[in-house]
Amino acid sequence: MPNLIRSTGQDSCRWTGQVNCRSIGIDPDKRQTLLTEGPFGRSRNPLFLAIMLGQLGFFLALPSIFSLVCLIAGIVVLVGQSYREEVTLTETFGQAYEVYRRQVPRWL
Repeated sequence: MPNLIRSTGQDSCRWTGQVNCRSIGIDPDKRQTLLTEGPFGRSRNPLFLAIMLGQLGFFLALPSIFSLVCLIAGIVVLVGQSYREEVTLTETFGQAYEVYRRQVPRWL
């Protein structure tokens, strides 16, 4: 089971075009490229969306108070993270990010 989980996470990273998926967030000291194609052309947060869908699947497969709490907590954390990242992305990429933000929805 742990290999399946690891494999699914790695597949999600490859799907979004990320090479190093060891952390979520923006490293301000690292040179960044604004990704606007592939999954990022449909959603500004495709990896977060995939995680939330996985959490929803967990809840639907094993409905319980525990899985509901995991679902709600996960969504709250990821939505909050997406808002914090948008501030950094706006500071980093300026007008290019604003244009992208207006053209591509946050989730779908």
